[in-house]
Amino acid sequence: MNLSPEVEHIFHEVADLDPQKREKYFEEHAVSAGLRREVQSLLESDAPSDNLLSGLIRHQVGATLTLTGEATTGDLFGPYRLLKEIGRGGMAEVWLAERVDGLITRQVALKLPYSGMQATEFARRSHRERDILASLAHRGIARLYDAGLTETGRPFLVLEFIGGVAIDQYCDERQLPIRARLPLFIQVLEAVQYAHSHLVIHSDLKPSNILVSSEGEVKLLDFGIASLIRSDPAAGADLTLPAAAAMTPGYAAPEQMAGRRVTTACDVYSLGVILFDLLSGSRPYSIKRNAAGILEQQVITARPSQAAIDETKARARNATPKRLTAALKGDLDNIVARAINENPEKRYATVDAFKSDINRYLTGEPVLARPESTWYRAKKFIARHKVGVAAAASVVLAITVGFSVALWEAHVAKQEAQTSAAVQEFIQSIFETNSSNQPDPLKAQRTTARQLLDIGANKIGNSLNSAPAAKEKMLSILSNLYLDLGLDDQAVILAKKRAAVAKAIFRPNDPRLAAVLVSLGQILHASSSVNEREAVLLQAKKILDDNRESSSSRRAALDSALAEHYQSTNRQKGIEFGEQAVTIYRRLPPSDELAGALSYLAFIYSDENQDSKAESLLTEAVAVSQKVSNVNPNLPIYAAMLGEANENLMHYPAAEQNFQLAWDVARHLDGEEHTNTIEAESRFGMFFGVTSRYRESLQHLEHTKDVCLRIKGPDDPFYTPQMLFQYGQVLGMAGRFEDGLSNISRAIENRRKNRPGTRYLAQMLENQAILFAYLGDDQQVRQSLDEAAAINRKVGFPSNANAILAEFIVALNSNSRSRAALPALIDKAYGPLNDGVQLSEKLLNSLYWRAELALVNNDAVTAQILSSRGLKLVQASDLRKYLRLWEARYSLEQGKADQLQGNPSKALLLLTAALNAETEMYDPTSPDLMVAKASLASSYLKLGRRSDAEKVFLEAQAIRKLHKRLGEQYERPLRLLRQQFSKDSRAFRAP
Repeated sequence: MNLSPEVEHIFHEVADLDPQKREKYFEEHAVSAGLRREVQSLLESDAPSDNLLSGLIRHQVGATLTLTGEATTGDLFGPYRLLKEIGRGGMAEVWLAERVDGLITRQVALKLPYSGMQATEFARRSHRERDILASLAHRGIARLYDAGLTETGRPFLVLEFIGGVAIDQYCDERQLPIRARLPLFIQVLEAVQYAHSHLVIHSDLKPSNILVSSEGEVKLLDFGIASLIRSDPAAGADLTLPAAAAMTPGYAAPEQMAGRRVTTACDVYSLGVILFDLLSGSRPYSIKRNAAGILEQQVITARPSQAAIDETKARARNATPKRLTAALKGDLDNIVARAINENPEKRYATVDAFKSDINRYLTGEPVLARPESTWYRAKKFIARHKVGVAAAASVVLAITVGFSVALWEAHVAKQEAQTSAAVQEFIQSIFETNSSNQPDPLKAQRTTARQLLDIGANKIGNSLNSAPAAKEKMLSILSNLYLDLGLDDQAVILAKKRAAVAKAIFRPNDPRLAAVLVSLGQILHASSSVNEREAVLLQAKKILDDNRESSSSRRAALDSALAEHYQSTNRQKGIEFGEQAVTIYRRLPPSDELAGALSYLAFIYSDENQDSKAESLLTEAVAVSQKVSNVNPNLPIYAAMLGEANENLMHYPAAEQNFQLAWDVARHLDGEEHTNTIEAESRFGMFFGVTSRYRESLQHLEHTKDVCLRIKGPDDPFYTPQMLFQYGQVLGMAGRFEDGLSNISRAIENRRKNRPGTRYLAQMLENQAILFAYLGDDQQVRQSLDEAAAINRKVGFPSNANAILAEFIVALNSNSRSRAALPALIDKAYGPLNDGVQLSEKLLNSLYWRAELALVNNDAVTAQILSSRGLKLVQASDLRKYLRLWEARYSLEQGKADQLQGNPSKALLLLTAALNAETEMYDPTSPDLMVAKASLASSYLKLGRRSDAEKVFLEAQAIRKLHKRLGEQYERPLRLLRQQFSKDSRAFRAP
């Protein structure tokens, strides 16, 4: 089968997208139905079958299938042809293969069990590898494409082919010096740490499983014997027992060799052996069989500098044997020795700690693996300040200063070591409490992360009193864990305890105390104790001001927190602090703190209707977030905020993409019932509302409201009012005015109680005023707008267009004298109407409300011109599918204008189109549907189609009866229609 270049291009564009994103791609790129079918067929051929390997397991229960015959070049495995063998592992050989069915142009790595191996065992492990890889999405971990069986029942896996070489070969071929090898090794550590953070242990780390591309990108391969840290009853015991047999002895930890339980410490050990090999060209032990024929490790040395280093090995590291030995002595020896300690408890506790020590070595700081030594600290100080000791006259002074600082660093290091030990001991005690104090072992196994966290929070009160630094650190850890789970008030309790401990440890003017207070202020933001926030942050500010600390990361964190605080209460202060924070963070390496500062500043600019600035800042925030981490926990927040900025600028395709990204990542990281997830979903729901997909919008927003009330409760001061408000907004858009008003009023009541005088409360009041205007309650409109205006004056924000719109609707429904000021109100809300203005939400609103005003004033010509211009703009736009509301509105206005001009036939076409579109969008009870039906009935009546007119009018009247009260803009069309019926001499009388 020959593919057209177009089909192949589209396939590669959408192959890695989920179905919803694929459909969006097809729509945005106007892919024809024929091309879609070809691409869909291709996708189905490329998709791995979930049942292939599990089917093999199921059918081979109680039987043993032995594979025979060597694989050779040219053999076919499904649609894949073997090209050449590229590697061998503990259970399988790996071949370079290509797909030959003409559907996809792709080279892959195809994994096959060895001849003579039991296929059932390979299938079980392959199925496990596929499940594990499906849970890992990291640029340093190779992808799994497919899995299958040959006609003879031979299983195989199809993986991403990495055009690279093993990490040791890559380094040696390029003769990379030691300091150039370490950054590559750090990439390995980051990939393994990512796997560990997703509860997966690799169990078979070795250089051949770590490939490096020509661009220097590391890829981790072969999770075939990986172990899940979490319990996996479905896997069965037989999947874990043979792991030791399938390991690679030259890189396995001693406890693996002994057949004991595999832990993350095993991966740390294997990584240590790999680093030993990269540094010295040797391994720390040899593998031999004892008298019983069992493989054993015979240790040669735990220190790379003591390995047998010859000219060849040294040359591969761009050194001589003498220089290489000297370079390895000291820190690198100690780092490796700690990683490969026979006792798992004495190794690095995490891969991240391993990485941190290598980074300390690269930056010239003391490494934690080094035993305490004052002179060691002094040498490190002098090495980091070479310029200061360059002159001979300065040497003595530098050594004296260095020695003094080294004494202090030694003291700090000792404290850090004691603190670290105390923290580890405390964490261990949490798990011991869970296991030893449980009479039911199964209950202990089922303990959730939240329950373990509660155990720790309960224990911390009376623990670690003899190690206050450890207690302060542990309180910080527990507080942040509660925050990660979306439990803000619990996080605040522990953050306050941490601040109390810090005040006892540090001097009142110590900048470290300021950092603790800033952290507390950040946690207070979404809690019920938010009103304490400003005082805490200003206390931190005074400390940093007194220390004249104006450009540190601590100052940037404070400025960022103050910007977030003032964004709703003092616009000018919010901008000043936000810009200061961004300026400082941009001078530092990229960080999530920079992304956060950018987002706070963008929020303020967005509130000021400076959407282009907001979009630019948030685009930077998302890029920084993705650069800092492959999947950053805060990415959903930044992506959703960027989606809102895109939306405000009518960049709807980009907005939808960013909202989808935010929601997908939040669900992946935090699950369905987490505040990050419901916030991302609610913003997505609001997008559907803004683009007139009200039913879809309300499904999302009702779900997020219900989840929020369940996990946070009705009195939550941050998330609950937001969810109620957004749900109420879209209920109002869909025409359920009373339900919308009820939810918005609940949000306002919560906000008045917990966060009075804030900009967000003013926005709620302005939206409430619009619904009161629709319902004809002018007195309530005035009260809501007056309260909002008072808040806006206090915080320095201008009135929102919604506030002006509410005033406009009230005046529109009043006498003709009041309407004289309405054009000025439209100019104030949406700007003056000029020719040649590009499509924008302001222009769409301006044209519509001016046309509505013209119709109320019986100026059919003006209404016709304005609505016709709006309709043409929408229908000619690439964004037409997002603008269905506006198309329906302009069609309705133009139809009304045609009626006024005595052209009911032309009006009928436009009014029918408008009603059909509105019926798809609005709730059946919507008063807007009532208006459209009344207008259509009027046209029917003028055309002599009385029975059609009566039917549609009765439908409109039925909607009216569902509402206790409506504004004049809804009552007027029905009143005029009744008058029209009364002039007709026939029997029907409008009710």
